[in-house]
Amino acid sequence: MRDEVWKEIFGYEGLYQVSNMGRVRSLDRVIIKNNGIEACLKGKILTQQIDASGRYWMVTLSKGGKEKPYRTHTLVAKAFLPNDNKNLVVMHKDEKNLKYDKECNNCVSNLKWGTVAENSSSEISRSRNSKAHNVGGENNPMYGKT
Repeated sequence: MRDEVWKEIFGYEGLYQVSNMGRVRSLDRVIIKNNGIEACLKGKILTQQIDASGRYWMVTLSKGGKEKPYRTHTLVAKAFLPNDNKNLVVMHKDEKNLKYDKECNNCVSNLKWGTVAENSSSEISRSRNSKAHNVGGENNPMYGKT
């Protein structure tokens, strides 16, 4: 088992970090409450939620009173994987996700940058798409013959 390495999340430096193992944590910090009193917040590992698609883990990061959701695998890739070709999509090498496989491995060793076309042309993706369009059997009149 390799060591867990933590890196700052771009745009959230000093507030949050992401690890090569797919975890996200907040850092210890001092905030000023509405009444002007300082409060010390202890850093912690964030609880991850399932995103709206039901496929991937996500966390919500907060800065300046504004919250924004991020998919965990994207945070990991941006922190640990060079993106020399300026690809737009973070792909899971094992192609597993929560919706279909009930698991989602966000370790940096399971991630790679790719294009939208590469992501949708994978064998598993094609298989899942054909099953989604074949609801109710091969001769479903709504979808035509397959």
